[in-house]
Amino acid sequence: MEALAPVDVRGRAALNVFLKLSRKLALNDRESSSLLGVSDRTFRRYRDERRPVKSRDTLERISHIANLWIALRSIFRTETDAQRWLTSSNSAFGDHTPLQRMLGGNVSDLLDVRYHIESALVA
Repeated sequence: MEALAPVDVRGRAALNVFLKLSRKLALNDRESSSLLGVSDRTFRRYRDERRPVKSRDTLERISHIANLWIALRSIFRTETDAQRWLTSSNSAFGDHTPLQRMLGGNVSDLLDVRYHIESALVA
């Protein structure tokens, strides 16, 4: 068996983390591809063929999403409570849900939600 290059190992690990989170959050393909900033087709290739993520932008997005989830789990007792926060209207995001904000398609949308939740950790 051929050894994987370090970028492939990192890309597969990142993909696995994202796929687990997308299942927990019950995201559909369109939502998943939007969070990753890729086409629906590219997302399906990642998911179905387990192709390692190589794009620096996509790896960065997964990192922000994973860290956001870690912060949520630090604040809320259960995954259900964390999920409820993500899918409940929030005045900080113009009465949209944090997840709707994240689905805006830009890295800055992910960062806005991540920084909002992380600010609660230090308050």
